[in-house]
Amino acid sequence: MNQRTQILLGIAWLLFWLLLTVTAIQDFQRNGNDGPLWQPVLWEGSSALASTTLLFLQRHFTRRHDHLLVTPWRWFARQAIWLPVTWPSLCRWLSASAMPSMRWPDGPTRMRHGHRPSCTRT
Repeated sequence: MNQRTQILLGIAWLLFWLLLTVTAIQDFQRNGNDGPLWQPVLWEGSSALASTTLLFLQRHFTRRHDHLLVTPWRWFARQAIWLPVTWPSLCRWLSASAMPSMRWPDGPTRMRHGHRPSCTRT
């Protein structure tokens, strides 16, 4: 991957997390929270840091398998080794966005502090 592509991907990743942070702040204020705005920034910032760290670790350790991209099934099998590392964070995100108890009549809302949904449906 050339340097220009890496820079564009980095800018897109930063803009993605900026959008998520701004949305979290808006949800925080819209839901009547009078707390300090650093809370949603901390929530999204820690998620961004963890996701970026996992992404860089996976990319570092699987870069040698790039030649398998011509055979997608073999490449995916090598990437799937990382699922036990990334699954807990993905599972938490999916369950939080899909749980009906986390929704208000006007749309989805941020999880309340201290509520940790499981990956199993009840």
